[in-house]
Amino acid sequence: MPSCLGSIGVGKDSIIDVKRPAILFVGAGTGQAAMQTLSGLTGAEGVILDVSLSSLAYGKMMAQKMNIEGMDWRHGDLLQLGEPGLGSIGLKRESFDVVEAVDVLGELEDVSRGVAALKKMVKPGGVLHLGFGTTLVEERVKYARKIVETNGYEANVDGVRSFREHVLRLPHDDKVRETLTSSFEFYSVIGCQKLGFGNENRVFDGGNTVSWSLLKQAIAESGFDFLRADASPVKLSQYQARFPGQRETLEGWEALGTEGDEVFTFWVHAKY
Repeated sequence: MPSCLGSIGVGKDSIIDVKRPAILFVGAGTGQAAMQTLSGLTGAEGVILDVSLSSLAYGKMMAQKMNIEGMDWRHGDLLQLGEPGLGSIGLKRESFDVVEAVDVLGELEDVSRGVAALKKMVKPGGVLHLGFGTTLVEERVKYARKIVETNGYEANVDGVRSFREHVLRLPHDDKVRETLTSSFEFYSVIGCQKLGFGNENRVFDGGNTVSWSLLKQAIAESGFDFLRADASPVKLSQYQARFPGQRETLEGWEALGTEGDEVFTFWVHAKY
């Protein structure tokens, strides 16, 4: 998962100019990307939110081993954010400079509700960092789930081990093997469970291909302004050649396409 390290901090090229940013990482799993971000930001504070207690426990253990401070681990669901009473996660509304939710919204039936929940946590003037899997991820998921379903592997450690062994027995030049083993998720139990054993992504069409219309609608309804994508220099040059002199938009990136990218991530600014 991409880190937001390069775009937050202090300076004219930063998305947000904050010396000690408070960052909420939603659906962050073991917090690997969060640790990468926080370790490079002096004085930053991060809250890691996930529905998996095992992922949170492992992440907390690794953070302690790596002496990474300023991390608060919270168990809960995205839609609980900003809710009062028993459904609350205990986080104050409008208390974060940056809220990051990459590869998360696709698990919701209502993406607009998810984006609205995230906005509750962003300070006025703060930013939201979003991302989704592309067609390359969709291809991996389809291959993995076909293997799992054909062989009847169960969603436990033994099932994951059998799944991995099946893939690694394929010829080295086999497209399925190449596609699956090129993903970092293939090398962890949690990652393999997500690839081969998870539920179909409801927000994405046909697996993990993003529904641009739903995403654009959700961002517009929540009153966010698009800032920029986390694009490589090559991709950015392609965008500028396609739309010379124009500011970046979601519509523009939709038209350009995300072929070759595993995850498309971007920034939006909270309007109040």
